[in-house]
Amino acid sequence: MQQNLNYQFLKAVLAKHKTPNDELLTAILDQSRVKSYEAKEILLRAGEIHTKIVLVQEGKAVALEKVDRTKHLDWIWSPTDVIIHASSSLEERGSDVDIVFPIASTTLEIDLIDLFRIREQFTELNYYFNQFLAQKNNKLRKHIRWVKRTDAKERIAQFRDEHKEIYYIITDELKAGYLNMSLRWFQKNK
Repeated sequence: MQQNLNYQFLKAVLAKHKTPNDELLTAILDQSRVKSYEAKEILLRAGEIHTKIVLVQEGKAVALEKVDRTKHLDWIWSPTDVIIHASSSLEERGSDVDIVFPIASTTLEIDLIDLFRIREQFTELNYYFNQFLAQKNNKLRKHIRWVKRTDAKERIAQFRDEHKEIYYIITDELKAGYLNMSLRWFQKNK
């Protein structure tokens, strides 16, 4: 039963870009595993090398970067988002962020080596990788435009609506930084 749910979930995520064939889905699921994370559990610590691709099924994940002893919220992943934070195949390097699940979450994970083996057999997997990377780039561009074009109260309200599951869990400092405003300005306008 769970395998069928994972199959349907993965198929729906990939079908946003192009309908995947059943053999590809089966190959991915055969090498994948479902993992549940508790609130505040860490997926990746800064300095570690990430060796898997993670699809968020339920919950949220956040990227926290530490700069001068202060943590900054860099990214938020929601259900159906793919966490691609792997080291480059050209240069192995450690992560510059901690990736944490602020609330209980469920993921579908696959090791990069297994995914590369599948990619040798199913070259269409490259298409999906390109789409996920383009999606991440578009999300970043939209975030930058959103920060530039909306006022503080509107950004706070939209953030609260889009991320209600974590709004009262993460600190005001993290929210203010993500929304590109000072803590004082955030607290005045929330």
